[in-house]
Amino acid sequence: MTLPSRRLNLVGVAILTLLSGLQWRTNRIANLTILELEKTRQTQDSTITQQNQAIQGLTQDLSTLKEHVTETQTTLKETASRLRLADHTVAQRSEECRQLKSSITHWTAALAERDARLAETSQRLRVAAEEQAQLAGKYNELAEKHNGIIGELNSRTTHYNALVERFNDLAKTSKASSAR
Repeated sequence: MTLPSRRLNLVGVAILTLLSGLQWRTNRIANLTILELEKTRQTQDSTITQQNQAIQGLTQDLSTLKEHVTETQTTLKETASRLRLADHTVAQRSEECRQLKSSITHWTAALAERDARLAETSQRLRVAAEEQAQLAGKYNELAEKHNGIIGELNSRTTHYNALVERFNDLAKTSKASSAR
């Protein structure tokens, strides 16, 4: 081997070494990038798997939420219907209450009027009873006077009858004596 060929070999080896170093460096950077990309891929796969699980969970939650919303809407409609019925019932009861209050007011007024008439009638009955008692007292006095007068008349009639009898006896005696 000659010197130029040795030099050329040396330059070739140096270039080859340089190219090998450059290739090694490029391959190393590429491998590091590949490793980093693989880690990123794995991390993203893990994140995607977690997100898919989360999505499935959220989908189930959404389904459950839809069911609850449907049930809530149904319950709300039923409650609204019951509330309307209750409002109607309250309105009816309020009207009945108003009518009852009005009836009670009229009834109370009628009772007050009746009580006033009863008091007036009671007063008139008291006055009439007092007048009747006075009249009964006067009647009893009159009856006593009448009975006294009748007793006196009976007594005088008896006395008169006795006198008439005596007169008749005297007259008979005097006729009998004058006839003799």
